[in-house]
Amino acid sequence: MEEWDIAGLNWDEEECGTKKVSVLREKVWIPDIHIAEFMDEDKSPKAPYVYLLNTGHVYDSRPIRVVSSCRLGIYTFPFDVQNCTLTFESYLHIASDITMIQGATAANILKESRKVIQTNGEWELADIKVVPSTLVLDEETFSEIAYYIILRRRPILYVVNLLVPSCFLLTLDMFSFLLPLQSVDRCSFKMTLILGYQVFLLIMNDLLPVTGEIIPIINVFFSISLALMVASLLETIFISNIQSSSSQYSMAPNWLSVFVLRYLAVPVCIPPKKKSNRITVSLHPPAKVIKTSIISAKELQGKSDKTSSVETPQDPALDELRKLRNDLTAIRLQMERRLEGTKNSKEWYMIGIVIDRLLFGMYIIFVSVSCITILCIWLVMSLCYTKLSCKEGHGGPTHESMQAVFDLQSFRPAVNLSNPTIANISFTLYAVLGVNEKTQILTTFLWLRLYWNHEFLVWDPDECDGITRISLPVKQLWSPDIIIYEFVDDDVSQACPYVYINHTGHIRWDRMLRLVSACNLEIFSFPFDVQNCTFTFGSYMHTIRDVRVSPALTFKEMSGNSKRYLEASGEWELVDILGETSILKFGIDEWDIITFWVVIKRRPVLYVVNLLIPSSFLMLIDILSFYLPPHSVDRASFKMTLILGYTVFLLIMNDLLPSTANGTPIIGIYFSVCLALMVISLLETVIITNVLHHNSMKFQEVPHWVRVVVLKHIANLICYHWQEDIPPPSIPQKDKPESSNGSGPSIQPVSQTTDQHPTSNVATQPELQQICQYLSDLRAHLTSLQKESELQDQWCHVGYVLDFLLFRIYLLLISCYALVIISMWCIWISQS
Repeated sequence: MEEWDIAGLNWDEEECGTKKVSVLREKVWIPDIHIAEFMDEDKSPKAPYVYLLNTGHVYDSRPIRVVSSCRLGIYTFPFDVQNCTLTFESYLHIASDITMIQGATAANILKESRKVIQTNGEWELADIKVVPSTLVLDEETFSEIAYYIILRRRPILYVVNLLVPSCFLLTLDMFSFLLPLQSVDRCSFKMTLILGYQVFLLIMNDLLPVTGEIIPIINVFFSISLALMVASLLETIFISNIQSSSSQYSMAPNWLSVFVLRYLAVPVCIPPKKKSNRITVSLHPPAKVIKTSIISAKELQGKSDKTSSVETPQDPALDELRKLRNDLTAIRLQMERRLEGTKNSKEWYMIGIVIDRLLFGMYIIFVSVSCITILCIWLVMSLCYTKLSCKEGHGGPTHESMQAVFDLQSFRPAVNLSNPTIANISFTLYAVLGVNEKTQILTTFLWLRLYWNHEFLVWDPDECDGITRISLPVKQLWSPDIIIYEFVDDDVSQACPYVYINHTGHIRWDRMLRLVSACNLEIFSFPFDVQNCTFTFGSYMHTIRDVRVSPALTFKEMSGNSKRYLEASGEWELVDILGETSILKFGIDEWDIITFWVVIKRRPVLYVVNLLIPSSFLMLIDILSFYLPPHSVDRASFKMTLILGYTVFLLIMNDLLPSTANGTPIIGIYFSVCLALMVISLLETVIITNVLHHNSMKFQEVPHWVRVVVLKHIANLICYHWQEDIPPPSIPQKDKPESSNGSGPSIQPVSQTTDQHPTSNVATQPELQQICQYLSDLRAHLTSLQKESELQDQWCHVGYVLDFLLFRIYLLLISCYALVIISMWCIWISQS
């Protein structure tokens, strides 16, 4: 409701029979009161009448639908309290012409607002404050009244839909540590959980507020939760690698065994390792110390040759006993080697168990501390909503003599028409409302100021009671047809109907402009892009002979004013405003124009949090999945799940990526390359799995060219080393087992092995011969198994070398792309 007095407009109530009448608003003078934060068209119902009292007092009551700019603080979302300002002021008239006075107290306004408020949605009206003030702008004072509307969010929707499901998933991830690694594929479980959590965040992304200046603490909580899940998955991969590949490791270092199994085992409630009281009894002292870890089939084969060449036995029974001793020695060495590997495996297994439980405890502590910290911050911030920060710094010619000037409205106000009218232009960029990369449209809100000279509106202040300035409706005067050439849509901002006229004929027209302009947007460096959009001011019809344009302020002053008054704290930040004056030629005519270059840059925090960080987590998981042992873990299924999750992530995040017909952002190329690398790593995993598990390769020797290229050159290139490179053994004919089909090893029957141990004609005991025969068959079978194991180990080495090679190539490509993204971010920061 607005009230004001019109001097000279009164009547006698007794003579006219009424105290007040309703008249059309357009028939009386109305002050140009507007809301400074207004950003869009008023679409409220029209109220065309006002009440006019016999004293000249006017009552104007009408509804208004306000779409305003507000600096929203979303750090404590969803427990946030917002303080939005509605500033009522005259757009043109200074304080000496129009003074704003508060019509009702803040308490009454709050009471009435709560009584009539209809919507009971997400927001609750907490309080209303009123502060009358004055605004000093360009050495002039404007009267204004600022209303601070304090709103508090109802957080139940976000607690139920965001926080509770997130806590459930985080709890599942914590208790997944209780899954036994040796019997359950914990990696796949955690990977599925991470993908589910990420899809949950992407779907719930519409519920989260978007801003380019600050990150809500709930987003920080979600990012920390996702990072903890990824860290727990990486820890699981590390522990799985230790426990699955422990048989291939050498004995654990003594310091590691003591530190982990004796000291770290105590905090995680695992009994420390005790020394074994077991006594190993040797049947006979060995002639030399033999390293059981490097025994080959050839050593097992050659033991009897070395011993038999020393002395030829004279007694057949003694000969059988010597052969029996050789077979038992070879079998003992083979068993000792296997037992030693089992002992090492158990030690590494216990180390993995201790580390796993230790990290589980640290995970619980870290999650608990994070949750408590975030809850405390939310609680403290939600209790401090009454501490408000309010805005500071806001305090004649007669009609007959001017009617002749009004009648000349259609003519350019120049005594000599050969002299052009000079229009001075300046603007302040108040807000960047939106950038549409697909349609190449920039939407901004400007405070536009236009000056020109009216040679017919000149008077002497001494003859007019010292009046040096008056305000008139702009529609009654001639105004230059200044347009912005890039304008592509209607101006839906509030109308500013008045202009100030100086006694010298100098006119100042201040107006608001919601500018929807075409702009050539370059998105290659998105989200670290800097855009340079052009505003070209000029007369559409009048040539340079009739209207000349020039800047009213320097370009540096316009840039400084825009940075000072820029209200919308959204995705874009103003860098600078540049400009130049030039002449536009078209045919034989010339137009005077001013070109402004508005340089803005994007705040990339939103895209870093919602795009780059989750993508980096998934890529990190894919990189470290190479450490999963391919011979014991289904790495292919793990990577397939990861690829599907990454694809879903890209599809859901597609709305955040800009799209144009003439280019693709480098971040889109980065995502495509990451997806391609994931697919390549999956194909490589399939090939390696085939090499390691294909039955047809277990009994075939590695081709010579593969040994040279892969096991020699490529292995040296990637610094891959193993304990020894054992050539495939050749078993003598007498030790080769035979089978009916020749497809595999078997123990020969006694009837087929009579030639293997020739004896003299002296009769020996049949029981001793039968024992020797059985031991010889057992030894031959173990030798055959040893050969198969060595061949399989060689194929495993081929697979491991290829796996390591692709892993390093993969890591190199990812590092290069990451450096490109980081470099672009550093360049963006340097332009601040």
